[in-house]
Amino acid sequence: RESSKPVVVFLTGGAWIIGYKMWGAFLARVLVPHGILVMIPDYRNFPTVTVGDMVLDVDASIQWTLDNCRAYGGDPNRVVVVGQSAGAHLGSCVLLRKAIDELKQFAGRNHPPLSGSSASSLESTIEMPPPLRTKYKARD
Repeated sequence: RESSKPVVVFLTGGAWIIGYKMWGAFLARVLVPHGILVMIPDYRNFPTVTVGDMVLDVDASIQWTLDNCRAYGGDPNRVVVVGQSAGAHLGSCVLLRKAIDELKQFAGRNHPPLSGSSASSLESTIEMPPPLRTKYKARD
């Protein structure tokens, strides 16, 4: 669809304790006039939840965006995740977790580009939340 808009998922910061999705309205005011759909999800904060729970919230919001952005004129094949401060940290944790999950899938298949890689060695260097529940859709 040529009329579908690119999508930005903006994850706000706030030291994991005071993040608020409406802080992203300033970014949306700049991007929307240029034909970009901006999604600004909220996530639960500390001390109510842990960082691992926040990662799960962000993961679910990215999946929701991919599943529903068409209804708002967005193109699920042109989605970019952007974050500020704690939001950038959480977004990078989600995407890193997805990469590790994919690495684990391919590692047992003797996939040449991954032959020297070890998902377990990467996991041991960072604290990882439990495996994410959602799987992002493959591009058409």
